Amino acid sequence: MEQHAAMADWSPPPDGKLTLWSATQTPHYVHRALAKVLELPAARIRVIACPNGGGFGGKSDPSVTRSWRRSSRCSPVAR
Repeated sequence: MEQHAAMADWSPPPDGKLTLWSATQTPHYVHRALAKVLELPAARIRVIACPNGGGFGGKSDPSVTRSWRRSSRCSPVAR
């Protein structure tokens, strides 16, 4: 079974760019939703869809943005 997962990398300002690797079938929907939820210009967001198996609709919903919407703001993780 393939997991519903995502991993992100945030470049701190002045670049302030977000790259998201996601197990999604609809990276353009995730891209649009992230720009709206995070209040970032779309030009600063890059969504990379990782290879998926069979497309049965389970990964067509931009569910990654729902978890971010629940939190107040996305905070950087210490490396």
